[in-house]
Amino acid sequence: MPSTSATILLALDTSGSMCSTDVDPNRITAARKAAAQFIESQRGGPRIGLVTFAGSAGLLVPPTDDTDTLIEALDGLTVSRGTAIGQAMLASIDAIAEVDPSVAPTGADVPADSGSGFAGAAVVVLTDGANTQGVDPQIAAQEAALRRVRVFTIGFGTTNPAPMVCDNSQFDGRGFGWGGGGRGGFDRGRNPRTIDEPSLKQIAQTTGGSYHRAENAGQLQTALDTLPGSFTVVQQRIDTAAYFAAGGAVLIALALALSLWWNRPLRPVSSGDVR
Repeated sequence: MPSTSATILLALDTSGSMCSTDVDPNRITAARKAAAQFIESQRGGPRIGLVTFAGSAGLLVPPTDDTDTLIEALDGLTVSRGTAIGQAMLASIDAIAEVDPSVAPTGADVPADSGSGFAGAAVVVLTDGANTQGVDPQIAAQEAALRRVRVFTIGFGTTNPAPMVCDNSQFDGRGFGWGGGGRGGFDRGRNPRTIDEPSLKQIAQTTGGSYHRAENAGQLQTALDTLPGSFTVVQQRIDTAAYFAAGGAVLIALALALSLWWNRPLRPVSSGDVR
């Protein structure tokens, strides 16, 4: 059942490695632009929310259909230390629960047989690394699966050494101590953390989502563009017995009408009718 009332949470990695310039001009800028284009393409469709995560995760914009507010929030993304993928997934679930009563918040008891099919909500996790602190992503994936919320994961960036450069507006103000002091450069040629693809694939498999690899801005945009066809379809069990019963009743009535017509008494033929 295609649904325009679905809820999508974009969980964006804002760790320091997103300043890597292996993707032009750097990963955080390319990710912001791709996310903005995706949000714009969904204008008038599902509600979209934004979660950002580095050493911790937080809800940047609650699920909304206000496209302009979402894009404006993306313009203010800043990087920080750490990568809390699991916490970002839990924050996304709680954001969905605020607007979708069919999804229980984290910490609430959810029966194992809470229903079949998927909820009308999904989480998209975009990261360039591996979980370094907070909740284990696999535990978070189990929480999502229990609530029938699919998680689609995207591994972004390459494993090629590249300078990590962000402009002043892309720092959170606390600095990193990686050589640039918060003014544009980290260690030149520093190896970015390898993407934990096995974990991202397992998250997708556990929740019924899918994993996508994107090594450049074009591949990232393609990955985002292919997702709506997957998570705007809500599977629901619909009892069709009533429809079959109604159809059967119509057929029975028709059969009785035909039977009465076929067995109707025939009018005797009078001599006047014979020519």
